[in-house]
Amino acid sequence: MIKWLEVLRQQVAEHGQPKVAKMLGVSTACVSQVVNEKYPGDMSRIEKLVEGAFLQKCVNCPVLGQLPLHECMKHQARKGISSNPLYMQLYKACRSGCPYSSLSERLKRPVTIAFDASRTVKTYDYESAVRRLTRQANGANSFATAQHLNELLISELEVLGIKYNRLVKKEANND
Repeated sequence: MIKWLEVLRQQVAEHGQPKVAKMLGVSTACVSQVVNEKYPGDMSRIEKLVEGAFLQKCVNCPVLGQLPLHECMKHQARKGISSNPLYMQLYKACRSGCPYSSLSERLKRPVTIAFDASRTVKTYDYESAVRRLTRQANGANSFATAQHLNELLISELEVLGIKYNRLVKKEANND
C-alpha cells in the first residue's frame, strides 16, 4: 500500500475527516473519496498535500525559503493578483519557472527569481510594516477597509510566523 495513503487514513482515524480536510485545504468529500480509493481527481495533488502536511516534505521557495509542500501548493492555487506584496511575489514566482510549481500557466514576461537558500535575516521593522499595511488598507474603498486591513494583518502574521519558524528550526539544527 502507498505510504502517504496510509498516513492519510491514520490522520482521519485520529482526527476525523473535517479536521484533516481543513488541514489539507480540500473538502471532506474529497478526503472520503481518497481514503476509499474512489477519488476521480488528481491523486498526485492530494499526495503532495499529504506529504507536506503530515510527512514534513518541504521545498525551498524563492520567496519564503523553506516551506512545507502543502503550503507551497496552497500558494500556487491562489487565484489572481493581490494587493498584498507577499502574495504578489508568490504569484509571480509560481508562474515564472519555479521548479516546485505544478502550474501550467506562465507569465508572458516572467520575473527573474533567485533560489538562494542563504538569505540573510533582517530585523523586523514593525513601524514601517504598520505604515505599509495602513497605506494598503487606505487604498481600498472605505466600505471594505476594515475587512481589507484584517486580511493584510493576517497575511503579515503568516509571513512573520513562517520566518520565525524557519529561524527556530535553523537554531534547533545548529544545536
